[in-house]
Amino acid sequence: GWDKSFTKITGNLTVTAQYTQNAAPAEFFTFASGADTTYVSIDETNGYLVFKAGAKTAAEVIALFADTNVSITKANGTTAVTGTTMVGTTCIITSTIDGVSKSLTVVVIGDVNGDGVIAAVDALMTTAYVKSGAALTTDVAKYAANAIRNDSKIMANDAIIINAFVKGKRTYF
Repeated sequence: GWDKSFTKITGNLTVTAQYTQNAAPAEFFTFASGADTTYVSIDETNGYLVFKAGAKTAAEVIALFADTNVSITKANGTTAVTGTTMVGTTCIITSTIDGVSKSLTVVVIGDVNGDGVIAAVDALMTTAYVKSGAALTTDVAKYAANAIRNDSKIMANDAIIINAFVKGKRTYF
């Protein structure tokens, strides 16, 4: 806008523009300086936050980001995941900056059932899927199983790899 009206001008008039500079666009999910992101990545294409070396607690996940307003919920979007609660596949992490929110779905490679713990049950679910085509809990859970070998097929070998992680013979996917 302007500092004064300039209609019906009959003489010299100085008018000054009044403005505020637009803020830089918000940067959602910026990793904090010094955060260990060796086995963590953001898959912008699919909207995933991917963990490749097991799940983390809510406090550990939030500490990864420089964003000051980050929250985590269960897949239902309403049940908060906080503190020492494990963040599993299908949880939703949301960053809010200046009233604008962006969310990512968590994928913990190998956590097929979404409980935040990579265990034998995840390998069993993968085996059941391979043998009978039994549905995994969600598409994201399928992605978690698929990404073990970085291909698009769920195979018996995926269950073997999950079991190796469970037994401590493997530390990341």
